[in-house]
Amino acid sequence: MFDNLLDNLIDYVEGFLGDDDENNTDDDFKEEEDFISDTGHGSDSDDDGFLFEESVDIDGDGIIDGVTTYEDIDGDGVADIATTYLDTDGDGMIDSATSYQDTDGDGIIDTVSVSEYLDTDDDGIMDSFVTDSYYDIDGDGTVDIHETEILSDDYHAVITEADMDNDGEADYIVVQEDLDGDGIVDNSEVIPTATDYPYDIDDITDNVGNAPAYEQFDPDNCDLDDIIGDPGAAMDSWHVQETSSSCAVASQEFILEQLTGYEFDEADLRDFAETNGWYDPDGGTSMRDVGNILEAAGLEVERSTGNSITDIENCLENGGQIIVGVDAYELWDGESNDFYLPGDGANHAIQVIGVDHSDPSEPMVIINDSGTANGGGAMVSLDVFMDAWEDSGYFMVEAYA
Repeated sequence: MFDNLLDNLIDYVEGFLGDDDENNTDDDFKEEEDFISDTGHGSDSDDDGFLFEESVDIDGDGIIDGVTTYEDIDGDGVADIATTYLDTDGDGMIDSATSYQDTDGDGIIDTVSVSEYLDTDDDGIMDSFVTDSYYDIDGDGTVDIHETEILSDDYHAVITEADMDNDGEADYIVVQEDLDGDGIVDNSEVIPTATDYPYDIDDITDNVGNAPAYEQFDPDNCDLDDIIGDPGAAMDSWHVQETSSSCAVASQEFILEQLTGYEFDEADLRDFAETNGWYDPDGGTSMRDVGNILEAAGLEVERSTGNSITDIENCLENGGQIIVGVDAYELWDGESNDFYLPGDGANHAIQVIGVDHSDPSEPMVIINDSGTANGGGAMVSLDVFMDAWEDSGYFMVEAYA
């Protein structure tokens, strides 16, 4: 279905916003920097979240068409975001918004977003919007990532195009869909579009961000009374996933071996899952299909969202095994890093094998991450884990023998 999805979405967006990719030159970010550079200093005296606002009359007819707001995100008294909201047809509803943002506080604009608000059924209520966002990741004044987002009550799609080498051609395209508007990504695909892209997206173990500074759990050098679960035993099943899309299959393989005592082959499980429609070599495994291999093997499986670390601990204490959906790049970088693939959301499955409370002030979550070369028994701070897990809506698969 993705063969037509990308073209359809791009055609839809260009119909409203126009194809501005080729018009984003080195001078664009300079002009946008001038827009925000004179916002000055101030304070949010009326506690409305803005340093100040100013009215906009775009056509000079003396009638106010909109407002520009200036936000100070880091509280230093200097505006970091300038956003202009326009009502171009005078119907009292916002038709568009353009935002310029200095995300790192260096005084240089690095993010520009243009949104169109739509009333698709002409009932006087805006029910969807389309946003084009342009990101200058390396601060060189050129667009590195272009993201298009379409959002309505029952549909959400994000298309991300990356041109990190600034040759004017997309290095890769990421397409993600939430088909029913429940906040969970149903379809996701990475489309390589340039063979000379410096990152190997066909092999996740060589990908950017895939050398995290994981600390490894040492079962011989810990107080087991502080550990929830049996991570030492679970680590024995870990290995690096064999393809870029098979993280969920590999995670299920780990659990099968731990709960049945038998050895399994990832390739066999991939073939089995693909035959049953649970795995796509190009797109991976959808959230709703994670755990199907375990169920087919006779294990008891429960799927849920909105969970907490307490739910994970309860499962482990009751002899269960766990797979969760996470944003891999937040997990690997150790902090929220939406700039790598903005709007990417959950894109990776891992097994949670324990929780370490040796330091009560900084609990560590112990995982088997098949997407990294050092992911067996990897330890991640609770804060980092929760941030990465949040992107899946705290999705969790529990499995019991």
